[in-house]
Amino acid sequence: MAEGSDNKNKRKNGGREIVSRLIFAALLIVFLVSGGLFLRDFLTYKKGESDYAAVNAAITVEETPEKTPEETAAAGATEDAAADDEAGDQDKTEEYPALAIDFDKLEKTNADFVGVLYVPALDLYYPVAHSHDNAEYLHRTFSGEQNPCGSIFLDKEASADFSDLNTFIFGHNMKNETMFGSLKRFSREEGLCDADPYIYLYTKDTVRKYHIFSYSVCSVNDDLYRNFSGRDGYGPYVKHAQNLSQYRPETDTYKDDFSQYPPILTLSTCYGTAHTQNFVVFGALAGTYENSH
Repeated sequence: MAEGSDNKNKRKNGGREIVSRLIFAALLIVFLVSGGLFLRDFLTYKKGESDYAAVNAAITVEETPEKTPEETAAAGATEDAAADDEAGDQDKTEEYPALAIDFDKLEKTNADFVGVLYVPALDLYYPVAHSHDNAEYLHRTFSGEQNPCGSIFLDKEASADFSDLNTFIFGHNMKNETMFGSLKRFSREEGLCDADPYIYLYTKDTVRKYHIFSYSVCSVNDDLYRNFSGRDGYGPYVKHAQNLSQYRPETDTYKDDFSQYPPILTLSTCYGTAHTQNFVVFGALAGTYENSH
């Protein structure tokens, strides 16, 4: 009886050992696969970052020198005088950040280049390519490399001069917050947009300044992606964007007059991992200036 009991215990212990080894092997496989996927993503991101570091070398955000108290006071007096002058002799170059952009280099790099997008609050700046089918730049960088980070690109139906009543620009929501991955910071960091609620588009000749009036998470099938034509659809579209918005601009900075039909710029990126939602940021044109830089 004792011998039979010992054999039974040995079989039981042996079975447990096999199960333990199988569990260990399974965990090891999961670890190796996860590590491989992480390494693949890491190398992919690094390659994309390296590619865009070379491209963005053609774009330099010029720092504004810090003013002395005397200079600040003098500037304030100048602004007061300009505000009283209906002709507005104020230097328009002060209406937008100074970017040194090598347009010739960017045009040579990519014939689809249409301008440079800059969102100061996010330190986000990229060249924009005009897509031909809204698919080519999903996995192709601005310089033509195949990479999942893709490009920042203009909707295939949009006018290259940004003259439409609503212009879509798309980009991937990268985990490392490159491309349009940083857009979601607006909803995550309270007050970020109010601190600097502007988006800029730079071309060789002009700078277009947009005032952000809405950002939100929406379905990929939302009516926001059913663009309108003409002024009849403009009001309902803006109202819908405002109703969905997580953003409520401070009253002293909210100056958009939609009765004048200012053109809208819409930045769109995916949101979450299920690919059923997007994050969108809307800006209304606040001014167009001669690009003097």
